[in-house]
Amino acid sequence: MLRQRPARAFAQDELQRRTRKIIKRVRKLEQLDARRRHKLRIAVKKLRYGREFFASLTLDGSHGKAGRKVDHALKRLQGALGDLNDMRAHAQRAQGFARANTASRKAFAAGVLIGATMRLQVRSLAKRLKREGACDALLSRPCARDGCAASMRAGAAIH
Repeated sequence: MLRQRPARAFAQDELQRRTRKIIKRVRKLEQLDARRRHKLRIAVKKLRYGREFFASLTLDGSHGKAGRKVDHALKRLQGALGDLNDMRAHAQRAQGFARANTASRKAFAAGVLIGATMRLQVRSLAKRLKREGACDALLSRPCARDGCAASMRAGAAIH
């Protein structure tokens, strides 16, 4: 029963559950389409706000230097995912403009090149998150899963 559980236990379980889901999605960032990346951004946002809301309960890892590293990593991840979503929205608008006239088609061709750059940025972000230990920053400890590239650097935050 939810009402019989202490708030601290509920908060810890809920934040850990959300963190696990985010880590699972971050590991597959390169395979996520725009909609799923946007949903990941929303999940990160909810975790950030949840950590702020439950901070008064002084949960393990939610205060001090380790907690600030996690909060900073989440903020940067949310920002990066937001930037990717903005690029996707701009690309959709550009496609509509490209149908208008010859000048627009030329501008669209330039946009295609920008789109290719965007894809490279998604790959770069995914590699950086793995290399810099996004899982570790969120967990405040090394990732125990086999094959997790984020376990290379224990406790590293996203820079």
